[in-house]
Amino acid sequence: MTWEQDDQDYLLRLSKLIGGTLLTMQKTGERVLLEVDDNTFTDSNATRLIYQNTGWNIPVDDLKYWISGRLNQAGASVKAVQRDENGRLWSFTSQDGWRVKYQNYKVFSGTALPHNILLSHNKLQLKIRISEWHFKG
Repeated sequence: MTWEQDDQDYLLRLSKLIGGTLLTMQKTGERVLLEVDDNTFTDSNATRLIYQNTGWNIPVDDLKYWISGRLNQAGASVKAVQRDENGRLWSFTSQDGWRVKYQNYKVFSGTALPHNILLSHNKLQLKIRISEWHFKG
């Protein structure tokens, strides 16, 4: 997974374990563009767009917070929030049933950030391993 964030705009690229791109999603302003299976789709709602074209119900707007070890304060409420001994998020369940588990943190540029994250919802499971963080100057 590659995620590039610039204020509210982002680029999300999901790749296969053995190589190749599953999908690319880019948000610019109010427009979201999805490229999957050599087709391009647009919408103003990223979660709806990805669901309609892949069947995956991924909360894209919350994902940018979750991968950085934060809760979306403007989003839906969460429950069963657990933190580790350093006060970092360890696990929680979103209002729509996503279970987020931070398996470990790693220091990047002097800051402890999520390294391995497990997201699960019903039968869908996403394993995210963050190998690098890059920050704009």
